[in-house]
Amino acid sequence: MREWTAIIENINTFDAETIEKEFKAYLEQKGTGIGKVLQPFRLVLTGKGMGPSMFEIATLLGKEETLKRMQVNLSTIEKIKGK
Repeated sequence: MREWTAIIENINTFDAETIEKEFKAYLEQKGTGIGKVLQPFRLVLTGKGMGPSMFEIATLLGKEETLKRMQVNLSTIEKIKGK
């Protein structure tokens, strides 16, 4: 998720189409399945396990809020794992 966060930081046109395109490119580069990243992405942004398109949600939240939620929640998860 930290790598995905770094990619989001570098997205200039922050809209659902671009976010989804970058997400798919990231998955292809990492050779990983959608579920390994999409579910954690959903959880750190919304706190829910299901809902509307994550790319639309990120667009509605905006880049700044999306990154803030990702960083805060990922830090919390890392602290819990470290215990």
